[in-house]
Amino acid sequence: MNIDIVKVPFSYPGSYLAIQKDESILGNGIWLRSLIRPEWGTGRKKVSDHILRFIPTDSEGTFISYQTVCTPECLRFESNFGYVEIYFSHFSSLQIKTKNMGLVLEHDSDESKWVNIEVGADYARGYLPITFYDIKLTLKEGFLKHRPELRRFFITCEETSDFVISAWQRFVQKEPEGELFEKEQIRQDFEKFKDCYQPVEAVHELATYILWSGEYSKCGHLTRNATAISKKLMNNVWSWDNCFNALALSKSNKSLARDNILLFFDLQKEDGRLLDAVNPFIQVDWFTKPPIHGFFILKLMNDEEIFLLKDLQYLYPRLEKLANYWEKNKGNTGLYFYRHPFDSGWDNATCFDRGMPAYTPDLNSYMVYLYFCLNKIALKLGFQKEAENFQNQAHQILKNMAKHMFNDGEFNCLDAEEKPYKTTSLIKMVPIMLGKLLPTAIFEALASEISKENHFLLESSLATECVTSEYYDHRKGDAIKPNAYWRGPVWAPPVFCIYDGLVNAGYFKLAEKIATRYVNLIEIDKSGIYENYDAIQRIGYDDSAYMWTVSVYLIFKDRLKTRVKS
Repeated sequence: MNIDIVKVPFSYPGSYLAIQKDESILGNGIWLRSLIRPEWGTGRKKVSDHILRFIPTDSEGTFISYQTVCTPECLRFESNFGYVEIYFSHFSSLQIKTKNMGLVLEHDSDESKWVNIEVGADYARGYLPITFYDIKLTLKEGFLKHRPELRRFFITCEETSDFVISAWQRFVQKEPEGELFEKEQIRQDFEKFKDCYQPVEAVHELATYILWSGEYSKCGHLTRNATAISKKLMNNVWSWDNCFNALALSKSNKSLARDNILLFFDLQKEDGRLLDAVNPFIQVDWFTKPPIHGFFILKLMNDEEIFLLKDLQYLYPRLEKLANYWEKNKGNTGLYFYRHPFDSGWDNATCFDRGMPAYTPDLNSYMVYLYFCLNKIALKLGFQKEAENFQNQAHQILKNMAKHMFNDGEFNCLDAEEKPYKTTSLIKMVPIMLGKLLPTAIFEALASEISKENHFLLESSLATECVTSEYYDHRKGDAIKPNAYWRGPVWAPPVFCIYDGLVNAGYFKLAEKIATRYVNLIEIDKSGIYENYDAIQRIGYDDSAYMWTVSVYLIFKDRLKTRVKS
């Protein structure tokens, strides 16, 4: 596997550092980047995350032509002269070894401004105030020269050089110390992880690398290890994305799967709300995310090694608190509403064009599962009466959905006055995830609609806006970028939820068709796995190393290997 570091960063599990090639920078800069974003969600202008630019040279410091070869354990620059080899020796350190080549480390450019630079014969230190990173170079072999007028360090050698770059965010991390990783150990760790998914295609293997390398270590606001939604652009952990990632990780890293779920309950607000997103430095709490957690906790509970009794005891009052928060978003019909489109995760979906608040079928489906999850945990903990109450709550929501949302063979939304209105958004089909919990006639109507070709169902899997709708949008804000976010493109979450409900209800062939088309869509581009895909053009957009896309793809690949029953 040769990882394209334009699309997928080179990183390591637990690390907040990544190396990425930025084609937008003059000279196609290859940069060491910080992944802790101190400005995210604060309203501050986006700051540079660039720490150092890598420019390979010959052994005397002259720029040369080179090729980049990147495997999970090592990034190499290769030339006719020799090579530069880079790998992670610690979560916050890179080991760099060269043979007959050197390396220029550019700093203090328009993209990276160091201050308080101190240089010795075999070391250099500095501080990057824009991201609060301390940086240290430690030379073991070779020669270090600082050219302040060029704002560059030159690493040169007679034959070989060996040095370490360490970088840590001073307010939430410490200078790295302790046992160092070896390159062979890293390779073995990845191979062990990859074997859990048994990849055969190149994209399948790439997906395992993105999932493996996407882990963050416990740090700052991250009370547990967790999985970034991406180490490329979207560097935070989000509170519904992590549920899909947890399910994919249940095959390879059960403790990380558990911690991805528990993290947001550690950080739960006093009113029961879960954060929108978190990184070590910032908690984004002016929005929340949909309460899909019960749905995934129920799935993860099928593996008794993931949630131990103490975890269920921990989760139970917090899930109840989450349910109580959403009870405040409940109308006279007994149905639940979103106060803001961002709370839904479907940021600009057409179902919200009518205004807010909006009562939507997806939210009410999640609430059904949240109460069934509470029911199951209460039974395990011996709370019989509470379990019965939770089960009754879930069934009442189902009845309210059927009575007030389902009309003329489809689910509607309700406006601020709780009056129903039709929508052409795929959000109306999300109740399929309820499977056998829905009355048979309702489920059959939904299955019939979702099975129609060139409606929601396309060769690309499921569009988030009906393609025959006047609101289907080929653009994301401007004509030169044909991406409409949730007004048409294919996204992993509804594809998985609808697939799962079809399997639950015994509609195996239709479920397999949706999953197969989704897998085929992801495998069109061999070098990146995207945030969303144009439903008609089948082109990936936005972040090209996006974790919940990876996770759903891996889940489908695993299930399609044995093929669902027909």
